[in-house]
Amino acid sequence: MASVSTLLPKSKPQAGTVHWFNQCVEQSKRGDFAEVVTITPGLANVMLQDNPNNRNLSEKKVAEYSRDMTQGRWTYNMEPIIFATTGELNDGQHRLHAIIEANRPQKMLVAFGAARESRTTIDQGMARTAGHYLAMQGVSDGNLCSSIARLVMSYERTGGRDYRDRSQTHAEVVARVLADDAILEAAKATRNISRFAKGLLTPSQIGACFYIFAEYDAEDAQAYLSQVCVGENIKRRDPAFTVRQALGSLDDEYRLRRIEIVMRGWNAFRQGRKLSQMQTTGNLPALV
Repeated sequence: MASVSTLLPKSKPQAGTVHWFNQCVEQSKRGDFAEVVTITPGLANVMLQDNPNNRNLSEKKVAEYSRDMTQGRWTYNMEPIIFATTGELNDGQHRLHAIIEANRPQKMLVAFGAARESRTTIDQGMARTAGHYLAMQGVSDGNLCSSIARLVMSYERTGGRDYRDRSQTHAEVVARVLADDAILEAAKATRNISRFAKGLLTPSQIGACFYIFAEYDAEDAQAYLSQVCVGENIKRRDPAFTVRQALGSLDDEYRLRRIEIVMRGWNAFRQGRKLSQMQTTGNLPALV
């Protein structure tokens, strides 16, 4: 079993240098061990030089890690960078590439002495989501809150033109939920009506719409979305009636237009207009 080493004999080179790394690789041939070290972009580049037959690099994942590092959201969590006794990198290429891209040194646990073939057993556990991290922070309905936050952040990032961007990192989503009580309120409002909307809207779509509409008028947002989801006390040509018809007629290939439909109905609702039919363009409308 590897143990975190504090060994720093006089002959040992300064941790984090190339000389240190080479000596650690040699030492690992006599037994496994691990050390905590600050990995600089230069050292990360050296560590990546012997990285054959690894999984394909995800530029998206590197960009997400790099953004967290640049914005100070990356935290030391004792998840190790792992090297085989051969000096080959077994695990950690995305983190090392992110250090280089962000140009920010990061504190990491580095483990040496793994069998090269053990790399095929890495990352077999269930990946944690932003919802899992929120639950650890005591947020109820963490999955719903994180899904609402992603849609809202995408909507905001595109200036209200789209909501399909999924480039937010887990850390960004968690930070937004913890800092924005309105997302918790949106999740609470969604819980009360989402069960009536199956087949029409997902809970995250309802929650994101509530969040966005509530910035204009929270009471109207609650009233309108309740009509859309529950379908009570509405009649033909009411915006909610027409929205429900339009949502129910969508094939799966048009599922990305659901929020557009709800938003166009919202504008009619706010303006007190009747709505006989729903016309969509594939673009989100400006809201009133």
